[in-house]
Amino acid sequence: MFYFSGISGKTEANYLVNNGVRHFLLDYVDYFKVKDILSQDAEIIIDSGAYKVFKGKLDAIDINALIKCAEDLRVKWVVAPDVIGDEAKTKQNWEMVKNIKTVPWLPVWGSYSEESLLEQYLAEFEFVGIGALVDRMRKGYAKEFKEDKDAKKEAEAFLRYLTALCQKYPNRFHLFGICWPKAINKLAPFCYSMDSSKWITTAKKRREILFRHTQSNEIRNAPIGIAKKFEEFNGLDLTNVDTRLTISISALQQFN
Repeated sequence: MFYFSGISGKTEANYLVNNGVRHFLLDYVDYFKVKDILSQDAEIIIDSGAYKVFKGKLDAIDINALIKCAEDLRVKWVVAPDVIGDEAKTKQNWEMVKNIKTVPWLPVWGSYSEESLLEQYLAEFEFVGIGALVDRMRKGYAKEFKEDKDAKKEAEAFLRYLTALCQKYPNRFHLFGICWPKAINKLAPFCYSMDSSKWITTAKKRREILFRHTQSNEIRNAPIGIAKKFEEFNGLDLTNVDTRLTISISALQQFN
């Protein structure tokens, strides 16, 4: 299952809704901005807002707001209030909220943490979220690491580890922020679900296109100057951001 993240307001939400998307991940701040736009048959994961706190865009996570979100029957999970980079505090927060039974909590295990903690979560809950993935994945595809062989080796080794973990516990994990196309292809068969903002960061901000390769059926991305030479894009204006967004969204919808 693929959930679309990167929604900060009505513009992004409308792009997705108009392209038939029903699966969304957004934090509670942005949820209250766009909840009335999302279809009645939508399936929503409410993020805790930890990333906004980490980036200094939010002072603190509002537990009462997370509880309020759970009143929406479209909400599949509410992500437990994790603290990026602090597994002890994340565990403390989890112990504080896990007995609030009106909320469909999704506990979060940070990928730098001990697997024994992950096993504790798996013993209590059917599904567990795996976080602290974005920076580790970026080393595999981001331009600033293009010439850094050690960083690429590190990313590849981590992807092998995460793939093996998902194979060990098939269909038990939600993976947060998977923006590396290679990782999307590799992990999708084994995790329960994942989310990504790749649909918009590629198409809107980088003048690239995310697409499904017709022969391999894999997700790929390419600069529009290269992509326009592909047969499947004949007659399409890839300089148009709406066209690129539609193609990117369609490519990821194949997992739903």
